[in-house]
Amino acid sequence: MPIYTDVIALDRVILVVARGPVTGDEIVECIEKLKAPQIRGYAKIVDVTGASSEVTREQVERLAGALRGGPDA
Repeated sequence: MPIYTDVIALDRVILVVARGPVTGDEIVECIEKLKAPQIRGYAKIVDVTGASSEVTREQVERLAGALRGGPDA
């Protein structure tokens, strides 16, 4: 999978690194991991500089809203 997630519990940090082509389903799967109650308050470092995707701007905005827990989540 081109999205790697590492939870560093001691420092309360989550590292997400994406490489290569990433699908919308992989992004949703990663978001679901980040929404887990035990890690929701952790700081997140996300590196997507080596990734590409066919996700539209509207889809990105919807995914960001889901991460924030907004009304459309």
